[in-house]
Amino acid sequence: MAVVTGRISKKASTIHEDGALGDVHFWEKKLKRHYFLTLGPYGDTPMQSVDATPEELRQAIGREDLSPEQVAQAFCRLFTRDNVRNFFPPDASSGDGIRALRALRFFILTCHVTATSHGAGATQDFRIRLGELLDGGDREQGVRGVNLMWRALASAVDGKRQQGEPWRQIVLPNPGRETRIGYALRLAKPSWVDRRALRAVMKSLPERTFEDRFTLLDAIHARRAELPLWLKSEVRELHKSYRAAPAALFGNATWQLISSIASDMLRSGEKRRAPLWQLTAVFSGWDGDQVDLQLARGMREADLAKPIWTRDIGTADLHRYMTSDSRVQAI
Repeated sequence: MAVVTGRISKKASTIHEDGALGDVHFWEKKLKRHYFLTLGPYGDTPMQSVDATPEELRQAIGREDLSPEQVAQAFCRLFTRDNVRNFFPPDASSGDGIRALRALRFFILTCHVTATSHGAGATQDFRIRLGELLDGGDREQGVRGVNLMWRALASAVDGKRQQGEPWRQIVLPNPGRETRIGYALRLAKPSWVDRRALRAVMKSLPERTFEDRFTLLDAIHARRAELPLWLKSEVRELHKSYRAAPAALFGNATWQLISSIASDMLRSGEKRRAPLWQLTAVFSGWDGDQVDLQLARGMREADLAKPIWTRDIGTADLHRYMTSDSRVQAI
């Protein structure tokens, strides 16, 4: 979100006319599912980092008709200095867990401050960046309760999980010397610098690299020396685990970042669009003699959750269906 001076374009001004983007309940519902629930793209993996870049926010709310900058602008309009200060009081405690669960957008904001490359300038000072995002003014000092509220949220989520509700566990990092904002600083991965470095590597790869998951991961792994230290380590671990167990890719935060950048590049025309295909077979019945086949196709991992073709058949008929149905043969 660039700092706007002068006249606002007609395209940008249409955001104000979009009722959903100004609706707090809309954002809460979308952010909750995307980031905090096991029903979202990260599955049941623990929340050890939060991708709050404009690109990921756009995916979270499903508004690919808008640019990342427009989505980031709309998101930041939900906040004022007063409501940020009120939500992060210096005397916050574990008793604020219920309040935390009802306003998840504030936690994503604390990570967005570090993650965004739009509207916060080039400084790495959290308070200056927050002030710029809120109203383009001076640094915002009312952040003494950020760590306290993150702690209250993590505790409240643990309680929800114990009750069997589908929340992801929040694993808070060591805040270091930043006793007031350290959780937000260290959870916010990637930062705008990290994403820019990874995108630069991916932009230099041949188009054919994007036609296969492992080919893409292998190519990025080969160029990992060009990435920030923590991201280099994450790519190395992801590459190792995927070789051992391909299913480890799904829900992995680093792969979600790679997928997000790839989708953005494909959408913008930088790379040719290559669809993903997934064929799933679920066996059931007393002797495992019933099989439910599901075929999914899409441009993103999230699209694969909605099959375009299904068949519930006995194993004796499996070969006949696999050879006769043209949609299965197309794989």
